[in-house]
Amino acid sequence: MSQLLQDGVVVPPAVTDVHRPHRPDWACTACRRPWPCAPVREALLDEAQIHPTNVRLYLAGHLEAACRDFPTMLAGELRNRLLGWVVTKQDATR
Repeated sequence: MSQLLQDGVVVPPAVTDVHRPHRPDWACTACRRPWPCAPVREALLDEAQIHPTNVRLYLAGHLEAACRDFPTMLAGELRNRLLGWVVTKQDATR
């Protein structure tokens, strides 16, 4: 069964319960890779095919927090890390 997150994003609890961002370094709590890690990206990409705006809003909330944790990192780098990889079928047809 999926779990409803903020902004209407629905992802499998196996992902959201384990693969969370650890602040302030933004490493995944499960695999220690930069968050969002591969399992999170896969789950959110699946959800983005149905609700792309909700997924982007969810990640934008994390982007705001990451900007506070990485005040010297360029905003474009953080944007690419947290939002730049979200491509939907709708985006591909534009």
